[in-house]
Parts: sequence; structure tokens; C-alpha cells
Amino acid sequence: MIGALMLFFLADDLSASRFFPLAAGNRWVYEDTAAPGSTFESLVKAEVNPPFDPRDEALIEKPQRYFPVEMREDGKLRQVICYREHDNTLLQVGNGIDKPMVPRPLMVVSKKPFDWDYYGDSISEYLTESIHYVANSAFGSTEPILGKPHQTLVVNVTMSVGPKKVGVEIKQVWRYAADVGLYEVTEDGHVGKSKVHHVRRLTQFEAGGSA
Repeated sequence: MIGALMLFFLADDLSASRFFPLAAGNRWVYEDTAAPGSTFESLVKAEVNPPFDPRDEALIEKPQRYFPVEMREDGKLRQVICYREHDNTLLQVGNGIDKPMVPRPLMVVSKKPFDWDYYGDSISEYLTESIHYVANSAFGSTEPILGKPHQTLVVNVTMSVGPKKVGVEIKQVWRYAADVGLYEVTEDGHVGKSKVHHVRRLTQFEAGGSA
């Protein structure tokens, strides 16, 4: 009975931060079937406060703060992705510290399954159309993550651009665990005539301050 009540209250917490805890120092380590033997890390850096000058007429509203996350492969920095959380939504707001983008919703926490779609920038000079994202978020089951049970949230995303045979169509399943974050990503589909399939799994999580 106590366990059922705990799960009820957990599912009632609809903040995005519960399923993707952005705190400086948080570190996730992954392995990927596409690169056996390699180590992939995500490290949250200190929150950035964008400069704001109220005299600047080009700024309609004060820029919002965000967290840069360093993406490393075998210790080498490959990319910096900037995130912001707004209530129940996780937003990607940049592809680098100085590379802002139109906020892109990546995950929505909702009591009922939630559907959304949006268009993003083209990923290839040969494909001039915008990428179409169709997404769905829903609570999953309780799963053992790193040896402990956690409520999960599952986000299904289909990315498509261009003609089916020569374009891109990739289906992704993003799995998040409460109080841990992203613990598994699966991708299946094709880029042109090349097939895509890989799974990235969490092997270690360190909360901020422990590194």
C-alpha cells in the first residue's frame, strides 16, 4: 500500500526537472552499441545568465537562463547543448554557448499521454526542407535503473525530412527515470538508403558535487 502511494505522489510531480535533473556537476555516463568500447558522457555545467541591457531596444524580453551540457566521447568534447526547463517541459535552447536556437520541446511531463509536433532546421545542404518532428510523452512503468526502482517517462519521436526513399526517417525512443534522467535512447530508421540502428544505455550517474 505504501509503495502504491509513493508511486501515486511521484506520478503527480509533473516537473521536467524530476526526469531530467539539471544541476551543475550532474554527470551521466553511457555506452552505445554503435561504438563498442567507447564511453559517452554528459556533464552539466554552471547555469548561464545571459547579459541583459534594458536599454537595448532589440531585446523584447529578458533572456532566460539555461544550463550548458557538455557531450564528451572518450573524454573529448564533441558538442555543447543548452537546455532550459519550464514547468513540465524540457527545452533545447542552443547548440553551443553562443549558438542560440528557437526553443525546441524535447520532453513534456503530463498525467495523460501528450502529443506535439514541430519543425526544425534542415540537417543537410542537400535536403532543403525543415525536419518534421512528431512526438509523444507518457509515463512508463517502474524500472530498475542502476540497481534501484524508478518511475519512468517515455518519449517517442519520429523525425522525417525529404522523400521517403532518399530522405530521412528516424524513430527514437527516449527513456527517462525520475531523479536520474535519461537512461536509454533507441534509434531506428534510415538516412537515404543507409539504415540506422543503435541503443545508448546509462552505466553511471553522479549527482552534482560528487565528481
